[in-house]
Amino acid sequence: MDADSLDRARRKPARSGPVTYGIAMAEGPRFYLIGTKYGRSEDVLPRMVLDGVISTGFVDTLDLSPIVGKAYRDSLDWVKTQIPDESPAAKNTLARFATMRPGDLVALKAHSAPHGSQARLVIARYAVVAGNRKAIYARSALLGHTIKVDFLDDQEPIELPLGYGQTLHEIEDEKRIDLIFGRYAHAAHIAAVETAALQDKSTHSSEVAARAPT
Repeated sequence: MDADSLDRARRKPARSGPVTYGIAMAEGPRFYLIGTKYGRSEDVLPRMVLDGVISTGFVDTLDLSPIVGKAYRDSLDWVKTQIPDESPAAKNTLARFATMRPGDLVALKAHSAPHGSQARLVIARYAVVAGNRKAIYARSALLGHTIKVDFLDDQEPIELPLGYGQTLHEIEDEKRIDLIFGRYAHAAHIAAVETAALQDKSTHSSEVAARAPT
């Protein structure tokens, strides 16, 4: 996909997703990159799209409900006590997965293995975490841990010269966010500002009404 096609793909409206998802939007969305392969070759993206979820298969016997919506460090401490013998990758992935909030944006990667010496990241789809005050978490016999999402417009795969080999990453660098999420990131930031302004206006109106003489 060339640069013009990439820009057009990410200019498509992100439906109403980033504008209307939960109280998290007042704080601004966070940005995640998640894998769609289990093991080395099992592609679970079609099942994710069919079920309207993102997922991770690590330690699928563990129920993450107690930490959904908690801060990452608190979640990681809890996970470590529950599965002390599991790998650091499993612990970190589960803790970060549970911290996702409604309104967060997720890029789903189809590939992240380098091409020779060149880093290579292929984005297959984008999604917005659904819900109001908390993400909608469930366990699935087929996928393991799942969080409900709304998938954004389908597009051609987007290939970028970036290396993200782990299952789940939170993207915090602004340049990387712009590169990976494009116009979706811009639209989400605007929505967060508008949501915060509406909440401030509502709070101010309530305070004025409370002070009004009776």
